[in-house]
Amino acid sequence: MLTERRDPRMAARATAALGIALDHLGGTEEGVRALEDAADALRAERATHYEAQALVALADIAERTGLRRDDVPGRLDRAAEIHEAGGSPLAPALRERLRLWPPGGEREAGGGERA
Repeated sequence: MLTERRDPRMAARATAALGIALDHLGGTEEGVRALEDAADALRAERATHYEAQALVALADIAERTGLRRDDVPGRLDRAAEIHEAGGSPLAPALRERLRLWPPGGEREAGGGERA
């Protein structure tokens, strides 16, 4: 209905909310697809605050389920950039989360952190 009203930003926000709901109801893969679509649309609309929310939700799901774990650092980095640009107090927590990635201290072979 929102796309029919030519409100892509609100349509993308609704899609992100749907993605989170689908994940909570056990449709995690479908929820991830919805959140990815929403993040892309929100970025295109320059609705970066909402894009960051979708990216953090995707990172949360990946950490919990292991689904698309390799995408987590990029998603957290982008979300942190958005929050830094806006002066958000959430930026340092996202940077710390990224610094500690992956959870549980499972670093890459060679003992170093990812670049």
